[in-house]
Amino acid sequence: MAEEFETGKPWLIGTALAPVIKCPGLERISNLANLQNLVIMRCPELKVLEGFPALQRFALEDYDMKTLPGYLQNVNPRDLRLECDISLLTFIARGKSSPEWDKFSHIKQVKAYADDLDSHIERKWYVKYTSDPFSFKTNISLSADASGDETEEVLLDVVEEISRDEIEEERVNVEQLRE
Repeated sequence: MAEEFETGKPWLIGTALAPVIKCPGLERISNLANLQNLVIMRCPELKVLEGFPALQRFALEDYDMKTLPGYLQNVNPRDLRLECDISLLTFIARGKSSPEWDKFSHIKQVKAYADDLDSHIERKWYVKYTSDPFSFKTNISLSADASGDETEEVLLDVVEEISRDEIEEERVNVEQLRE
């Protein structure tokens, strides 16, 4: 899996790559001190992820997740790439007001994606977050709920760049449009 990352360099090629794919009974991964790149795909029972001080890049793919796994708080990769369904991505798009915020806000760069299943478009919906300097971008409207309904009101096809001050302003504008 050689995904291009922002730098144009292969994202998951380098020293120590560990793919963990479709391990339904796996509950713990720990104490891999030199591991730099980790990919976890469809491991729904995984509860513990710890002991990864060298982890730089972490990719997590699971379209059945309803919430982000709690173990994200125990790892500190530089980059997280998440692929999930639209309902979870909608929660994540709420930023600081999301119940998911504390699970990923400590990570320097997060890119989260969801597919548009109706149109068969991969990674159509996204959230891109950088902790320092703060940046939060999404093409999911802040008025969205977590139902996953893909309506024009809920999901936008244009990029919204949202700063801390713009989040509240956008919320007020959406409320005024609804009235």
